[in-house]
Amino acid sequence: MDLNRSDNSLALIRIVIGVWFLHSGLAHVTLTPSLWSTAHWDQEMERLITLYSQDHPYPWFQSFMVDTLLPNSARFAAYSSIGELVLGLALTLGLLTPLVSVAGMGYAALFGLMKIHAGLGPQGLYMILFFSMLGFAMAKAGRHWGGDMILAKFWEKSPVW
Repeated sequence: MDLNRSDNSLALIRIVIGVWFLHSGLAHVTLTPSLWSTAHWDQEMERLITLYSQDHPYPWFQSFMVDTLLPNSARFAAYSSIGELVLGLALTLGLLTPLVSVAGMGYAALFGLMKIHAGLGPQGLYMILFFSMLGFAMAKAGRHWGGDMILAKFWEKSPVW
């Protein structure tokens, strides 16, 4: 396969996933009543953490959700909104793609572990996200149709872009 066609394909996938994250983050963000997430998203995050922690197959992760995430669910809702916005912008624009992709792998792993017993549907999505992010990081996918291409002209050997 022509290398340019592979680069185009990977860049297109990166942009589509970036727009998806951006859309998701924007759906959760507002400037009131809390700075980075709507009251509805704060309440929904608390409900989801409670739901996903029930009968969780991994006791160590269930403990993390109940002891750490649940008491801080509004903060976690805000951080997830900010994370989705940052991932969305960076992937869509192809900026700092390897670095952002590693963060995206963490996002996919965290939410995948939260929903691990909710069925294959959510698991499939988070597995696709995790391995897409891994591919973006390994291929430095922002160097094609992205801002990393400009940065690489000045600092070609940087692992960050």
